[in-house]
Amino acid sequence: MTVVPEGAPVAASGDTAEEGGKGLAWLWWALGIGALAILAFGAWLLRSRMAGGARVAPTIEKPVLSSEARGTTAPADADAAPQLRVEAQAISLGRSFANATLNYAITVSNLGGKPLRNVRIEADMTTAHSSLPVDQQLAGHATTLPDLAQIESLAAGAAKQARGEFRLAVNELRLIRQGKAHLYVPLLRLRIIADGMEPVLKTFVIGQKQIGRGDRLTPFRIDEMAQTYREIALRPLG
Repeated sequence: MTVVPEGAPVAASGDTAEEGGKGLAWLWWALGIGALAILAFGAWLLRSRMAGGARVAPTIEKPVLSSEARGTTAPADADAAPQLRVEAQAISLGRSFANATLNYAITVSNLGGKPLRNVRIEADMTTAHSSLPVDQQLAGHATTLPDLAQIESLAAGAAKQARGEFRLAVNELRLIRQGKAHLYVPLLRLRIIADGMEPVLKTFVIGQKQIGRGDRLTPFRIDEMAQTYREIALRPLG
């Protein structure tokens, strides 16, 4: 995967592996059981792996575990890092014959009363699949993520934004079969670090918005013609 960052860095605070598992449970619930059913992703994923396989349905729905991000913006939990607000935006996702490319914007705001020092944004894009352990799909303390940007000092009340793109080779996409369709579910993983605070760990699912279908998102199809998707959104896992 190639990361092409632009602008300045960002920061975040941590979800536990257990919370991440529940979020992933939502995704596989959402991708599970058939065209009419929406399952939850964490517990369902673990059960389905033990039972020997996951079923897939073409709808992704927001997990009830997290507050909703409006539009294409997904704010981090305020309780995770009271002094730091992190917002991630998916601008577009394009797929050529060679790559899937996500254009993103990540904004960090210092809501505390003193500057944050050595703020570093680390992030990547991957794809979800029920065959993988939860901790290999969610951002965690042991996950190695590329550096996107670094901010020496983020003053109280100030905000910085990093913009750029992630490229993931088509042959690296983990595909999910739904009948004759071949689907993929991109994940945006973030870890934001600053002096004197625990790392902020966030994972978001990326999907296509469906007009008139509320908060539901659908996966992307690899068997469609190459194109750029702009009606997309992020939903937090955990």
